[in-house]
Amino acid sequence: MKRAYFLVNYGVAWFFYNWRFKGSTRVLKAVFSIIPLRKLEIKHPVGFHWNLDSRESLWTYLSSCESFTSKVVIEVAQKVESAICIGANRGWYPLLIGQVNSGCDIYAFEPNSKTFDLLLSNIDSNAVSINSHNFAIGKTSSHRDMYAYENANDGMTTLHPSSAIANSFEKIEKVEVKTLDSVFPNTSQVSVPILLQMDIEGAEFEALLGSIAFLKKHSPVVICEINPLLLEAAGSTALELFQLMNAQGYAIYWIDERGSFWSQKWDEPCKHLASLPQGSGSNYIFLKDSDLKSSLFPKFGTNSLV
Repeated sequence: MKRAYFLVNYGVAWFFYNWRFKGSTRVLKAVFSIIPLRKLEIKHPVGFHWNLDSRESLWTYLSSCESFTSKVVIEVAQKVESAICIGANRGWYPLLIGQVNSGCDIYAFEPNSKTFDLLLSNIDSNAVSINSHNFAIGKTSSHRDMYAYENANDGMTTLHPSSAIANSFEKIEKVEVKTLDSVFPNTSQVSVPILLQMDIEGAEFEALLGSIAFLKKHSPVVICEINPLLLEAAGSTALELFQLMNAQGYAIYWIDERGSFWSQKWDEPCKHLASLPQGSGSNYIFLKDSDLKSSLFPKFGTNSLV
């Protein structure tokens, strides 16, 4: 029975990871609703072990988190010496990076204490070294209230709850916040080149403001989720974030999960909102002119880059 469960889940995960299937979310939700949940450790087609402890972890497993972004992270991870994952959740991206680059120095930051325990459990299930920290990254060092939405997955806990996302939310704990500049104050602390991956439910602009010295010193490749509604709940906008990164010399591209890159001008509306429903978030990659373009874009098709 356990083997049959493994094979079904493995097959679904392989299907969504390897085929750039347009409309996959709708199909996945239907499959997801009928597959029974069994709590066990399972090996993903990518190669690392993953604990199926909830519907959220099963969803991440079956969808390969964000399938095309995961492929992009794999490509970038093979070319960096260090990776910093802010909002690491259960550890999908840190584990993925460790799987493809065992020599990479990996740092994971997850402020939700319950989710942090799940992160540590997933790390323990894999032969990978990840420097894990139970605090948030922001624009100043402080302590902040963290909130959870009613009936939402634990990956949506946030420092800035938005009534546009859900009317009901509650404070769950007070968390420590540090700046990335204070965590890595010295140039020699982290090896370059660096991947900085971030998904923190609207606090991305704040985190980048607290990372200006780091960005200037190291010019990391940045992969960051952008959700205008969540950014606005935090008192910022996508335009401000794009402007900040443009001022640091970064070119901006939307990572379309259907398998494309789209050039994003800093002073234009988010590219993803032309294709996805209002209120949706999506990942963007920020590159300096010389960073990875010669290898990253041709690998996935330059005809999709406009």
